[in-house]
Amino acid sequence: MKSPRILLAALCALLFAVAAQAAAEPADTLVVYGDARTGHDIHRKIVGHILTFRPQAVFSTGDQVNDGRIQGEWAVFNEIISPILETSRFYPLLGNHERNAELYFKNFRLPGNERWYAVRQGPIQFYLLDSNGLIGPGSNQHAWLEKELRGVPKDVKFVAALFHHPVISSGPYPDEKNLARRLLPLLEKYGVDIVFVGHEHVYERSFKDGVTHVTTGGGGAPLHLKLRHNPYGQVFASVHHFCVLRVAGRTLEVRAYDTDMALVDEFRIKSKRQ
Repeated sequence: MKSPRILLAALCALLFAVAAQAAAEPADTLVVYGDARTGHDIHRKIVGHILTFRPQAVFSTGDQVNDGRIQGEWAVFNEIISPILETSRFYPLLGNHERNAELYFKNFRLPGNERWYAVRQGPIQFYLLDSNGLIGPGSNQHAWLEKELRGVPKDVKFVAALFHHPVISSGPYPDEKNLARRLLPLLEKYGVDIVFVGHEHVYERSFKDGVTHVTTGGGGAPLHLKLRHNPYGQVFASVHHFCVLRVAGRTLEVRAYDTDMALVDEFRIKSKRQ
């Protein structure tokens, strides 16, 4: 029979090997940004920075182009993001500048009905929505989302909702789509952790009733200014930027960087799921 000292040494060696293997495996890195539109040089610079993080997936909060009906704009957009597509999955959603054009749907192969869909990335469940269309109670989109939120897998640590139009805002378009009434109650009811939106060309972080709201519309379009007081606001910056997400244990870490790779904001969310 082996002595306790030998068994302890073997156990320590095993634990060290497991820890070393875990350290060697990079944690999933995800990126969220939006509203590139016509700012092609800025967009290229942001894409270059994104690539340094080697993300598993990149999410866009809409307005990929300025006019979704123009094929040439999609050709430029595709050329700019092509390095991302070589190594990462890319998940867009409909902004108002896509104009609901058929070219948007031809340009991407997306899950579900392509207007709204779910994506699982590691311990994060993402719901990408169409805030241009019917989204309130009684709509197909609302019913789909409620069914999805009721059935979130037990091993999911964080739930994120992405759509184009902000609910909470210091900028020019405060709740333009009346989502505080049509959508927000559903997100709060089912404990969505974080919301990412675009439309306003700023970075803004707010917190209301247990939900963190991030406006990330700094992908290249002309910047907006702070125009009003936001009682839920925590950080505001009129800068081009992108957001980097990582999960460490039961903590979601989010960092926003500008085009010079200066840190714009940094925050953490603890998982509230068992």
